[in-house]
Amino acid sequence: MASSGGRLVLDRLVDDAQQEEPDPAELVRGRAARVIGSLTGMLALLKGLPLAYQRDLQEDKPPLFEAAATLEASLASWQG
Repeated sequence: MASSGGRLVLDRLVDDAQQEEPDPAELVRGRAARVIGSLTGMLALLKGLPLAYQRDLQEDKPPLFEAAATLEASLASWQG
């Protein structure tokens, strides 16, 4: 059974749409999961802190800086 010309054009349009670069909104949405993961890790770290012991806070810097860098990159990609 032969395909109609319209079906071939539709298939080509779908293939072209799937090969395009993701738009900034999709990138920001995908990066949000990483920031939420950093926030969850930070909250778990803070929950486990004793009242007057602050040395565990040395481990909060990498997720914080990673989340800030992700936010900065997301805002830059959003602006174009």
